[in-house]
Amino acid sequence: MRLLGDGDTNALLAIQHARAGLDSHWSREHLDDTLRDPARGSGVNVRVAVENGQVAGAVAWVRGDTEFFAAPFLAADPAAARTLVDLSLLQARGAAWIRISVGERDSDVTEVLRERGFALHSEMIELARATEDTTSDLVVTPVAAADRDQLLALYNSTFRDVPNALPIDREELDAFIASSFADASCVIPGGFLIARNHGQHAEIYVTGVDVAHRGRGLGRAMVMRAVGAAYRAGIPEIRATVSSLNAASIELHTRCGFAPKFRRFVWQRELA
Repeated sequence: MRLLGDGDTNALLAIQHARAGLDSHWSREHLDDTLRDPARGSGVNVRVAVENGQVAGAVAWVRGDTEFFAAPFLAADPAAARTLVDLSLLQARGAAWIRISVGERDSDVTEVLRERGFALHSEMIELARATEDTTSDLVVTPVAAADRDQLLALYNSTFRDVPNALPIDREELDAFIASSFADASCVIPGGFLIARNHGQHAEIYVTGVDVAHRGRGLGRAMVMRAVGAAYRAGIPEIRATVSSLNAASIELHTRCGFAPKFRRFVWQRELA
Protein backbone atom coordinates (compact mmCIF):
# COMPACT_ATOMS: atom_id res chain seq x y z
CA MET A 1 0.00 0.00 0.00
CA ARG A 2 1.37 3.43 -0.90
CA LEU A 3 0.46 7.01 -1.70
CA LEU A 4 -0.85 8.00 -5.12
CA GLY A 5 1.95 8.52 -7.63
CA ASP A 6 2.04 10.52 -10.85
CA GLY A 7 2.18 7.37 -12.96
CA ASP A 8 -0.70 5.51 -11.29
CA THR A 9 -3.66 6.97 -13.17
CA ASN A 10 -3.19 4.91 -16.35
CA ALA A 11 -3.01 1.64 -14.41
CA LEU A 12 -6.08 2.55 -12.34
CA LEU A 13 -7.93 3.61 -15.48
CA ALA A 14 -7.26 0.17 -16.99
CA ILE A 15 -8.76 -1.44 -13.86
CA GLN A 16 -11.82 0.81 -14.08
CA HIS A 17 -12.33 -0.03 -17.75
CA ALA A 18 -11.90 -3.76 -17.14
CA ARG A 19 -14.47 -3.71 -14.33
CA ALA A 20 -17.04 -1.42 -15.94
CA GLY A 21 -19.58 -1.72 -18.70
CA LEU A 22 -18.75 0.03 -21.96
CA ASP A 23 -21.02 2.97 -21.18
CA SER A 24 -19.33 3.65 -17.87
CA HIS A 25 -15.72 4.00 -19.01
CA TRP A 26 -14.11 7.03 -17.38
CA SER A 27 -11.64 9.22 -19.20
CA ARG A 28 -8.14 9.72 -17.84
CA GLU A 29 -9.01 13.35 -17.09
CA HIS A 30 -12.14 12.34 -15.15
CA LEU A 31 -10.31 9.80 -13.00
CA ASP A 32 -7.36 12.09 -12.34
CA ASP A 33 -9.67 15.01 -11.47
CA THR A 34 -11.63 12.79 -9.08
CA LEU A 35 -8.61 11.33 -7.30
CA ARG A 36 -7.08 14.79 -6.92
CA ASP A 37 -10.35 16.47 -5.99
CA PRO A 38 -10.01 19.13 -3.24
CA ALA A 39 -12.49 17.21 -1.07
CA ARG A 40 -10.02 14.29 -1.20
CA GLY A 41 -7.12 16.45 -0.09
CA SER A 42 -5.99 17.01 -3.70
CA GLY A 43 -4.71 13.43 -3.76
CA VAL A 44 -3.54 13.17 -0.15
CA ASN A 45 -6.54 11.02 0.81
CA VAL A 46 -5.76 8.28 -1.71
CA ARG A 47 -4.01 4.96 -1.20
CA VAL A 48 -2.87 2.57 -3.92
CA ALA A 49 -2.80 -1.21 -3.49
CA VAL A 50 0.13 -3.04 -5.09
CA GLU A 51 0.37 -6.77 -5.80
CA ASN A 52 3.59 -8.32 -7.12
CA GLY A 53 4.87 -4.90 -8.09
CA GLN A 54 1.73 -4.01 -10.07
CA VAL A 55 -1.01 -1.53 -9.23
CA ALA A 56 -4.03 -3.58 -8.09
CA GLY A 57 -6.43 -0.83 -7.06
CA ALA A 58 -6.95 2.34 -5.09
CA VAL A 59 -9.35 4.02 -2.70
CA ALA A 60 -9.92 7.72 -2.10
CA TRP A 61 -11.95 9.18 0.73
CA VAL A 62 -13.77 12.23 2.02
CA ARG A 63 -14.20 12.64 5.76
CA GLY A 64 -16.58 14.77 7.81
CA ASP A 65 -16.96 15.11 11.56
CA THR A 66 -18.82 11.79 11.86
CA GLU A 67 -19.02 10.63 8.23
CA PHE A 68 -16.56 8.76 6.03
CA PHE A 69 -17.09 8.29 2.28
CA ALA A 70 -14.76 6.02 0.31
CA ALA A 71 -14.98 6.68 -3.43
CA PRO A 72 -13.74 6.00 -5.96
CA PHE A 73 -12.99 2.44 -4.92
CA LEU A 74 -11.15 0.44 -7.61
CA ALA A 75 -9.97 -3.13 -7.10
CA ALA A 76 -8.65 -5.55 -9.69
CA ASP A 77 -9.52 -8.65 -7.64
CA PRO A 78 -10.97 -9.75 -4.28
CA ALA A 79 -7.56 -9.70 -2.60
CA ALA A 80 -7.06 -6.05 -3.48
CA ALA A 81 -10.65 -5.34 -2.44
CA ARG A 82 -10.07 -6.82 1.03
CA THR A 83 -6.88 -4.81 1.46
CA LEU A 84 -8.62 -1.58 0.45
CA VAL A 85 -11.74 -2.20 2.54
CA ASP A 86 -9.63 -2.92 5.62
CA LEU A 87 -7.57 0.21 5.01
CA SER A 88 -10.77 2.25 4.66
CA LEU A 89 -12.08 0.89 7.97
CA LEU A 90 -8.79 1.84 9.60
CA GLN A 91 -8.92 5.38 8.19
CA ALA A 92 -12.57 5.71 9.28
CA ARG A 93 -11.88 5.13 12.98
CA GLY A 94 -13.83 7.62 15.07
CA ALA A 95 -16.55 8.12 12.44
CA ALA A 96 -20.15 7.09 13.07
CA TRP A 97 -20.36 5.23 9.77
CA ILE A 98 -18.47 4.47 6.57
CA ARG A 99 -19.85 4.29 3.03
CA ILE A 100 -18.07 2.73 0.06
CA SER A 101 -19.22 3.17 -3.52
CA VAL A 102 -18.65 0.37 -6.06
CA GLY A 103 -19.67 -0.27 -9.66
CA GLU A 104 -22.60 -2.24 -11.01
CA ARG A 105 -20.38 -5.13 -12.14
CA ASP A 106 -18.21 -5.37 -9.01
CA SER A 107 -19.97 -8.46 -7.64
CA ASP A 108 -16.81 -9.89 -6.08
CA VAL A 109 -16.10 -6.58 -4.35
CA THR A 110 -19.70 -6.60 -3.14
CA GLU A 111 -19.10 -9.98 -1.54
CA VAL A 112 -16.07 -8.59 0.28
CA LEU A 113 -18.19 -5.72 1.61
CA ARG A 114 -20.80 -8.17 2.86
CA GLU A 115 -18.05 -10.18 4.55
CA ARG A 116 -16.95 -7.02 6.36
CA GLY A 117 -20.45 -6.21 7.64
CA PHE A 118 -21.61 -3.65 5.06
CA ALA A 119 -25.22 -3.37 3.86
CA LEU A 120 -26.62 -1.71 0.73
CA HIS A 121 -27.51 1.92 1.49
CA SER A 122 -28.27 3.78 -1.75
CA GLU A 123 -27.11 4.38 -5.33
CA MET A 124 -25.11 7.08 -7.07
CA ILE A 125 -26.68 7.64 -10.49
CA GLU A 126 -24.64 9.10 -13.32
CA LEU A 127 -27.02 11.11 -15.49
CA ALA A 128 -26.02 12.31 -18.95
CA ARG A 129 -27.26 14.08 -22.04
CA ALA A 130 -25.86 15.37 -25.33
CA THR A 131 -24.89 19.02 -25.33
CA GLU A 132 -26.67 21.54 -27.52
CA ASP A 133 -26.41 25.22 -28.36
CA THR A 134 -28.74 26.67 -25.74
CA THR A 135 -29.17 30.36 -25.04
CA SER A 136 -29.51 32.01 -21.64
CA ASP A 137 -30.66 35.40 -20.39
CA LEU A 138 -29.34 34.80 -16.88
CA VAL A 139 -27.26 37.63 -15.47
CA VAL A 140 -24.34 35.76 -13.94
CA THR A 141 -21.12 36.38 -12.07
CA PRO A 142 -18.15 34.15 -12.96
CA VAL A 143 -17.35 31.93 -9.99
CA ALA A 144 -13.78 33.23 -9.91
CA ALA A 145 -15.12 36.78 -9.42
CA ALA A 146 -17.72 35.91 -6.79
CA ASP A 147 -17.46 36.97 -3.16
CA ARG A 148 -15.88 33.85 -1.66
CA ASP A 149 -17.31 34.26 1.83
CA GLN A 150 -20.85 34.73 0.52
CA LEU A 151 -20.48 31.79 -1.88
CA LEU A 152 -19.12 29.55 0.89
CA ALA A 153 -22.06 30.42 3.14
CA LEU A 154 -24.51 29.81 0.28
CA TYR A 155 -22.88 26.46 -0.56
CA ASN A 156 -23.02 25.14 2.99
CA SER A 157 -26.53 26.39 3.72
CA THR A 158 -27.87 24.97 0.46
CA PHE A 159 -26.49 21.50 1.12
CA ARG A 160 -27.04 21.33 4.87
CA ASP A 161 -29.81 18.72 4.55
CA VAL A 162 -28.77 17.05 1.28
CA PRO A 163 -27.85 13.34 1.59
CA ASN A 164 -24.15 12.53 1.13
CA ALA A 165 -23.18 16.23 1.11
CA LEU A 166 -20.58 17.52 3.57
CA PRO A 167 -19.79 21.13 4.45
CA ILE A 168 -16.67 22.58 2.86
CA ASP A 169 -14.18 25.20 4.03
CA ARG A 170 -12.66 28.20 2.25
CA GLU A 171 -9.61 26.26 1.09
CA GLU A 172 -11.79 23.58 -0.53
CA LEU A 173 -13.98 26.21 -2.19
CA ASP A 174 -10.93 27.98 -3.62
CA ALA A 175 -9.68 24.67 -5.02
CA PHE A 176 -13.10 23.84 -6.53
CA ILE A 177 -13.16 27.22 -8.27
CA ALA A 178 -9.57 26.86 -9.50
CA SER A 179 -10.42 23.52 -11.15
CA SER A 180 -13.80 24.59 -12.52
CA PHE A 181 -14.96 24.82 -16.14
CA ALA A 182 -15.25 28.60 -16.08
CA ASP A 183 -17.58 29.11 -19.04
CA ALA A 184 -20.15 26.64 -17.67
CA SER A 185 -19.92 27.69 -14.02
CA CYS A 186 -21.72 30.69 -12.57
CA VAL A 187 -23.07 32.48 -9.53
CA ILE A 188 -26.46 34.23 -9.51
CA PRO A 189 -28.45 35.82 -6.69
CA GLY A 190 -29.47 32.89 -4.52
CA GLY A 191 -27.75 30.18 -6.56
CA PHE A 192 -24.59 28.79 -8.13
CA LEU A 193 -23.34 26.03 -10.42
CA ILE A 194 -19.81 24.65 -10.58
CA ALA A 195 -18.90 22.50 -13.58
CA ARG A 196 -15.76 20.71 -14.71
CA ASN A 197 -14.27 19.88 -18.08
CA HIS A 198 -12.99 16.29 -18.18
CA GLY A 199 -12.03 16.41 -21.84
CA GLN A 200 -14.41 13.84 -23.35
CA HIS A 201 -17.32 15.16 -21.29
CA ALA A 202 -18.26 17.99 -18.98
CA GLU A 203 -19.56 17.41 -15.47
CA ILE A 204 -22.00 19.47 -13.46
CA TYR A 205 -20.20 19.00 -10.18
CA VAL A 206 -22.64 20.88 -7.97
CA THR A 207 -25.78 23.00 -8.41
CA GLY A 208 -27.28 24.89 -5.49
CA VAL A 209 -30.25 27.20 -5.02
CA ASP A 210 -31.03 28.85 -1.69
CA VAL A 211 -34.34 27.82 -0.12
CA ALA A 212 -35.75 31.34 -0.42
CA HIS A 213 -35.10 31.36 -4.20
CA ARG A 214 -36.46 27.91 -5.09
CA GLY A 215 -39.46 27.39 -7.33
CA ARG A 216 -38.40 30.07 -9.81
CA GLY A 217 -36.65 27.85 -12.36
CA LEU A 218 -33.17 29.05 -11.43
CA GLY A 219 -31.68 25.56 -11.15
CA ARG A 220 -32.96 24.58 -14.58
CA ALA A 221 -31.74 27.84 -16.09
CA MET A 222 -28.21 27.32 -14.74
CA VAL A 223 -28.09 23.69 -15.86
CA MET A 224 -29.25 24.53 -19.40
CA ARG A 225 -26.74 27.37 -19.54
CA ALA A 226 -24.01 24.83 -18.70
CA VAL A 227 -25.30 22.49 -21.43
CA GLY A 228 -24.85 25.29 -23.96
CA ALA A 229 -21.42 26.29 -22.66
CA ALA A 230 -20.19 22.71 -23.01
CA TYR A 231 -21.54 22.54 -26.57
CA ARG A 232 -19.75 25.74 -27.57
CA ALA A 233 -16.52 24.35 -26.08
CA GLY A 234 -16.81 21.35 -28.42
CA ILE A 235 -17.72 18.87 -25.68
CA PRO A 236 -20.33 16.35 -26.88
CA GLU A 237 -21.72 15.17 -23.54
CA ILE A 238 -22.44 16.59 -20.11
CA ARG A 239 -23.01 14.52 -16.95
CA ALA A 240 -24.06 14.87 -13.33
CA THR A 241 -23.76 12.32 -10.53
CA VAL A 242 -26.69 12.35 -8.13
CA SER A 243 -27.59 10.28 -5.06
CA SER A 244 -30.73 8.16 -5.38
CA LEU A 245 -31.76 9.81 -2.09
CA ASN A 246 -31.74 13.28 -3.68
CA ALA A 247 -35.10 13.25 -5.45
CA ALA A 248 -35.07 17.00 -6.12
CA SER A 249 -31.79 16.86 -8.04
CA ILE A 250 -32.89 13.81 -10.04
CA GLU A 251 -36.10 15.63 -10.99
CA LEU A 252 -34.16 18.77 -11.97
CA HIS A 253 -31.76 16.94 -14.26
CA THR A 254 -34.52 14.80 -15.76
CA ARG A 255 -36.44 17.97 -16.69
CA CYS A 256 -33.25 19.21 -18.33
CA GLY A 257 -33.06 16.14 -20.58
CA PHE A 258 -30.61 14.01 -18.60
CA ALA A 259 -31.10 10.24 -18.39
CA PRO A 260 -29.35 7.53 -16.34
CA LYS A 261 -26.11 6.34 -17.93
CA PHE A 262 -24.82 4.04 -15.20
CA ARG A 263 -25.00 3.48 -11.46
CA ARG A 264 -22.73 2.86 -8.54
CA PHE A 265 -23.94 1.16 -5.38
CA VAL A 266 -23.25 2.70 -1.97
CA TRP A 267 -22.64 0.27 0.88
CA GLN A 268 -22.64 1.34 4.52
CA ARG A 269 -21.37 -0.03 7.81
CA GLU A 270 -22.18 1.53 11.17
CA LEU A 271 -19.09 2.14 13.28
CA ALA A 272 -20.47 3.73 16.45
